[in-house]
Amino acid sequence: MKGIIVVKVDRCLGCKSCEIACAVERSRSKVLSEAIHEHPAPPKGIWVEKGNTFVEVVRVLTDSKFVRELLPKVKDPIIRRYWTDQIAQTSDFHKSEVL
Repeated sequence: MKGIIVVKVDRCLGCKSCEIACAVERSRSKVLSEAIHEHPAPPKGIWVEKGNTFVEVVRVLTDSKFVRELLPKVKDPIIRRYWTDQIAQTSDFHKSEVL
């Protein structure tokens, strides 16, 4: 199906290859090695939002301020309660054991 990129968010590593594929498809040349030199740059049609990578897993277990920034985006009450009740009460030592 042309024009649609299906992203399985549960498998997203945050590599942004979907952004690159979309930009190349929207470029004039349709070739990566040429598209990166086009001016203006090909328009982006997809974005990978910060916080959706495995790198953020480490940060979410070590940076309570970062967790407070993310919590308003969490809609599932069970997931929210896990972070506000369970993880908030977990010692840094035990969080480090997870890593």
